[in-house]
Amino acid sequence: MGGRLIEGGCVVLLVTGALCACGGGLPRAIGNPHPHGRLMAQLKPTLSAIPSTVHIFGQQFVPPNWDSCDGVKSTYGWDDVTVTAQFDHVKSPDQTVSAINASLHKLGWVPDSDSSDGAWYWKRKRSNGSKAAIQLLGGPSDAAPSPWDFQATVTAATHPVTGC
Repeated sequence: MGGRLIEGGCVVLLVTGALCACGGGLPRAIGNPHPHGRLMAQLKPTLSAIPSTVHIFGQQFVPPNWDSCDGVKSTYGWDDVTVTAQFDHVKSPDQTVSAINASLHKLGWVPDSDSSDGAWYWKRKRSNGSKAAIQLLGGPSDAAPSPWDFQATVTAATHPVTGC
């Protein structure tokens, strides 16, 4: 049995060595996924949908990164542009979601049919046909204030990651 483990390890080592010897490194990044920061600029206004009555304790603005979900060379591409915020709510969950929904509607976002208690989704089709999405995770909790997570994403302008 110990011999089988060693043999398997040798096969993995040989395959890995062959990939490295044959130029099996990461593929080079292609194209400009985020021209002039326009995609991030389109997402940042979504944060205004979060009610001013809440305490936002975290925000992130994540530009696209050259990546692969599964490590396969042919699936490499640019990750989505992402804006996130974490906050505590001070009103009821229904009031929080209602306020966010009304604000996002004014910004051109429509609710997604997949929404349910504790997870709400919105979508928006961009002029170039690509999709943008928002997810809101949170909800009722015995402990107040309960944390919420707001995340808005848009597909990179070119060569999006595949295989996810």
